[in-house]
Amino acid sequence: KLEEVISEVNDSQYDVIIIDEGQDFKEFWFEVIFRLSKPNGRKYIFYDPMQDIFGNFTSIPATESFSQYDLFENCRNTKSIVEFINSTTDTSIDSSEQAPKGKEVQTIECKNSIEQQKKLRDIIKDLVENHGINTNQILLMLNCSKEESSISTLKKIDKYPVVPLDRNARFKRGTINYTNINLFKGLEQDIIIILDAHLTSNQEVQHIYTQASRAKHLLFIFKNA
Repeated sequence: KLEEVISEVNDSQYDVIIIDEGQDFKEFWFEVIFRLSKPNGRKYIFYDPMQDIFGNFTSIPATESFSQYDLFENCRNTKSIVEFINSTTDTSIDSSEQAPKGKEVQTIECKNSIEQQKKLRDIIKDLVENHGINTNQILLMLNCSKEESSISTLKKIDKYPVVPLDRNARFKRGTINYTNINLFKGLEQDIIIILDAHLTSNQEVQHIYTQASRAKHLLFIFKNA
């Protein structure tokens, strides 16, 4: 579709092209986008191989024409979350000096979905009532469809409806939103609560890395024992 649109406009019209989330691009997509660059135009690609959860990335066309710089410093997450990511995925990311230490990542093992729901209610109630957290600062991250998840029957937590996050990632006050990493990749939230983590194999380090790195301040991980 993009190729069809490009054929209807003037090629080679942009001085600079910046591609973010480059690890999600197939090689052919790069080629189509590059056609919009002026002959001496500049191209910048930001990508993180550890976030290639769709398996799209193979290579960048004419890779040898690019200068590569590695960005090692994490400026999104607390030091505690970065430490958890490093220990879980065998990475070696450095935290920004300005990043707060933050609270330790909590992994909560449950007997079954009923216990997951109960403990989830307790945590959200504590965050809202005792720590002044707004529900629109919280995101529930699912590892399957809601119908198959531990919250399949959960419609409300206290007075707050449990609803899917809309496609534009707009959080509404007074609701508790859920989504999956396929839709939320590249975005962030203050508090991430990962549910049914036992459905993610330990070998899927990219999946774990991408989920955990969405949390700016607090990260909770629920799984059945």
